[in-house]
Amino acid sequence: MKKALEEAKKKNPDATFASDGVHPNSQGHWIICRNMLTYFGLKKAKNAEVWTELYPNRSVSNLLLLFQKIQTRHNILKNAWLRATQHTRPEMPEGLPMDEALTKAKALQAEIDSLLR
Repeated sequence: MKKALEEAKKKNPDATFASDGVHPNSQGHWIICRNMLTYFGLKKAKNAEVWTELYPNRSVSNLLLLFQKIQTRHNILKNAWLRATQHTRPEMPEGLPMDEALTKAKALQAEIDSLLR
């Protein structure tokens, strides 16, 4: 991130990836994500400026729908696991029972797989 920030500051001296110095903004998250994707073998991520470049033949609306489904699946499972482990986080919504969450997650995964075809 330091190297990417140095490059960004050459174009815009006020550039930042974390306005509070701790929590990444969307650009900061993309830098982290891009490096992880590259590490895990998605070589085309290495030089992508934005995530939509990874799927040049897909519309942005299709990619946003895909992202929404992935995020929904993630949240269902996250909240179910918090419930199952009896983790107390009062600001979090109560999760579904695990069997119900897994059923919903499986259905969402089928939709995600369909969008990726």
